Amino acid sequence: MITHILAFDPSSTCTGYALAEAEPSLPMGARILVGGIIRPRRADDAHRRIAETARDAVQVYTDALELIEPQRRHTLRVAVETPGRSFGARQRQAAGLLTYGMAVGAVHGALALELHHGPCDDAEVLCIDPADWKRWRGKQASRDRCADLWPDYDPAADTADADMADACLIAAWACLRCAAAPAPGSVPPGQRKPRQRKTAKPTKKTTGALHPPIVIESDQ
Repeated sequence: MITHILAFDPSSTCTGYALAEAEPSLPMGARILVGGIIRPRRADDAHRRIAETARDAVQVYTDALELIEPQRRHTLRVAVETPGRSFGARQRQAAGLLTYGMAVGAVHGALALELHHGPCDDAEVLCIDPADWKRWRGKQASRDRCADLWPDYDPAADTADADMADACLIAAWACLRCAAAPAPGSVPPGQRKPRQRKTAKPTKKTTGALHPPIVIESDQ
């Protein structure tokens, strides 16, 4: 059972992250344990910023494991926001899209490699499309929802793009998604079990004789 989600909202300048723990008794189904921002040096070029962000993301993952009891560390999953069906106005520009894509790929790849050496049962990084988890517009709306989710959230410590707030909301959404995931072979509520095709029974030939089986005898 998945009980913890470590989420990242990456970019080449600021990357938000948050660690959430599933808590069905809460209104949003999760509580935030920690959240923060990865800020590479702006004076560096894009390649250096991205490399630094990827290294820091791995360190955040290592620190997150220390916050979870050893017997429950295998329940941690890592989620990275990976736009697929929608992009913001900034990402529509060719140069910005290229740099942004490099940042997402670097963070995803570094974490996937680290997961293979960690205690998690599943080394796959969850790719979260903003079109799936975000149903509102505006950064202030993200900050307000994050404040409802995490009482310790400080908007002053967040970025202008609300990267930390978005990471918290991604982590909570992923917790709910994983908790609602049906077990292998089960049927989600409201859906019928898919009908299996019946295989046609072999029919006997009406004419001609059946070929006898071929027997290969070895020389003694």
